[in-house]
Amino acid sequence: MVFVKTGMNLSNLGNVTQLDLNTTFTPSNIIEQGIYNLNTSAGIWAVGIIMLAIYLLFLWSLSDSSPFGDFKYSYLRASLLALCLLNALSITMISVGVITSFRIVGIFWILNILNSILVLSLDN
Repeated sequence: MVFVKTGMNLSNLGNVTQLDLNTTFTPSNIIEQGIYNLNTSAGIWAVGIIMLAIYLLFLWSLSDSSPFGDFKYSYLRASLLALCLLNALSITMISVGVITSFRIVGIFWILNILNSILVLSLDN
């Protein structure tokens, strides 16, 4: 069928072949690619930013400024508990294989040791 008034010949649209999309995006490939990207040099620092955000969330939920009534720790003790929870999470991430670099985990362990020393010396 030809549309005369439009100036276009649309009669060859019947010869269009079917579009073939061969993608390799399966859930397992997406997870493998995500783990690979997390273990690059830029991805490790992205993991560090995510872990810092998780630390701040734990610190907020355990400290005095939290709206939750059950957890009312001082900021120093809340920081220590948040670092302990974060280190448990990071060791689990390493043992499962989500991240392979111990650099960021080591940084948070050093912060945990320093915070433990501060709690023992300052907070009675």
